[in-house]
Amino acid sequence: MARWHRGGFNGDGELGNGSLSSSNVPVVVSLSALNPDERFAGVKSGSTSLHSLALVASPPPPVVTTLAATSISATSAVLNGSINANGSSTSPSFDYGLTGSYGSSIAGTPPAAITGSGATAVSATLSGLNPGTTYHYRIVGTSNGGVTRSANVIFTTSGYNANLSNLTLSSGILNPVFSPATSGYTATVSSTTSTVTVTPTVATPTSTVKVNGASVTSGSTSMPIFLMPGNNAISVVVTAQNGVTTKSYTLNVNRLSAAPEIEVTQSGINIPAGGAKSFGVGSGGRSTSLTFVIKNTGNADLTGLQTSIDGPDSTSFSVTSASTSPVTGPTGSTTMTVRFWPTTSGPKTAELHIANNDSDESPFNITLTGTGLSSTQDTDGDGLNDAAEFQMEVLGFNWQTSQPEMVAAYFVNAATGGLYTADQIQALQVGTPLLAKDPATGLFKLTLGLQKAADLSHFTPFPMTEPQTTINGDGKLEFQFSSPDNAAFFRVEAK
Repeated sequence: MARWHRGGFNGDGELGNGSLSSSNVPVVVSLSALNPDERFAGVKSGSTSLHSLALVASPPPPVVTTLAATSISATSAVLNGSINANGSSTSPSFDYGLTGSYGSSIAGTPPAAITGSGATAVSATLSGLNPGTTYHYRIVGTSNGGVTRSANVIFTTSGYNANLSNLTLSSGILNPVFSPATSGYTATVSSTTSTVTVTPTVATPTSTVKVNGASVTSGSTSMPIFLMPGNNAISVVVTAQNGVTTKSYTLNVNRLSAAPEIEVTQSGINIPAGGAKSFGVGSGGRSTSLTFVIKNTGNADLTGLQTSIDGPDSTSFSVTSASTSPVTGPTGSTTMTVRFWPTTSGPKTAELHIANNDSDESPFNITLTGTGLSSTQDTDGDGLNDAAEFQMEVLGFNWQTSQPEMVAAYFVNAATGGLYTADQIQALQVGTPLLAKDPATGLFKLTLGLQKAADLSHFTPFPMTEPQTTINGDGKLEFQFSSPDNAAFFRVEAK
């Protein structure tokens, strides 16, 4: 019921019709907009009051109290407290951790929401705790009236904890990754790193720690520790509160020496010292070359680079482009080129030696291998020997793939270039040379020369000798010969 205000203009919360009279007017209030546990109340003054006041009250927050922890062992404890829900549904929980910042939370028991206006006991069981360690905790009550947190309370687990919770180096990376249960670690630093510091953090605030015998505040860096080239052992000893329980950690820090370090790659693939590299195939008419990259990954110049090749087939391999030195580290490099050019067929092997100033890899040895193709062997059986097909690979020939049509066409057209096979030499007609008279003697002289080759590029003289060279009954020159080296082509020159 509200009062009709005379003179009211029915605005600014007033009910009125602008007249000078007043009367009571019924008003309906909807409670659907109220939050859970909120209360609505209307207030007025006197039976003929011209003003009224409506209030919406939120529920009161819960009241929480932290109690002492119980059942404390080396690794577990029960947290206790009480909550007065103050008439609102309240959820209990505990915050806990190694400091007053907590960091962890656990639901309280009973897990169901607490109601009523009396104190209800709440607890939570913690496990997996560190022995001899002090923990902080508080109880938390959450309801529609708000969140209430108790004061901080501490407890200490039984036993004595001499573990570290963290360990770091100022330079280098610990291997393995730090774990309180792991006591041995290694790390590597550059040759230019002369000192390191160690930062140990104890798991229990009451423990103390020493680095190489010198006391260090937990979580703080030690004094700089000088490093000699090579391995340096650093000890970290934690002593528990009782002064008796200890745990030792050892850091083996390897300071690299200022020395060169040779590395050899070919086509981006690393070749280890004593490794091997194959050149594939080659022939007397076509060589195969590989470029090697010599790198220095050390911290001093790589110098004294000298190469040599020995072994049963050393003449089939040669260095055509030598490396240069010095090579600076740790990112410098130089190149060298080695050629495989066999003069005979069959498998070939040799040893490449790279002399240098790397103390444990000089000389750097690589086994070189390859196969010389034969001018007497026709692996694919298409009528053209392996060496010739390999040399003419650019024309589409393949010494491992039979191509009889291509080979036949090749032989048919070879004669147009002045080349003849052993069969064609029988019908050879040398073009008529232009002869000139020697004015001194009045004589004419005709010189014929014969050359042979297993391919189209490397012709060698094939001298006419007696008694193979004769004049037959028709007055024609005849030269009888065999071809023990399986020459495939012959060329006749008239001079």
